[in-house]
Amino acid sequence: MLKENSNALLDTVSRLVEVNLELFKIEVKEEIGDWAIQSSLILVVLIATNMGIVFSSFAIAFLLGNWLNNYFFGFGTVAVFYGIVAWALWQNRQSLQQRIKLYVQGNLFEKQAEKNSLTATNTDITHQN
Repeated sequence: MLKENSNALLDTVSRLVEVNLELFKIEVKEEIGDWAIQSSLILVVLIATNMGIVFSSFAIAFLLGNWLNNYFFGFGTVAVFYGIVAWALWQNRQSLQQRIKLYVQGNLFEKQAEKNSLTATNTDITHQN
């Protein structure tokens, strides 16, 4: 009888481990899928934004060139503007890196907290039944 109970207990524990492993695999697949979707959407937005900036820059350069009666000065003015922006970003790179790092970490912790609260809620509901 003791051997039968221990075998049943061992089977139950091994099944529990298998189920937890399968659950972990499913969660990892979901996380990878979410990451892939978010990454692809960010990439599409970045490409669209980049194209908008490029075409806007050309439009502004041609407009300035038309006003100044010299397209070289129009494109030169736009290039100097972007040079100033690049210089300002370079000078503030440490601060910007820190802000981006805090923003990304904050979003990751919020998502993890949401996931944990949902898991705790589901566990509470399961235990009540």
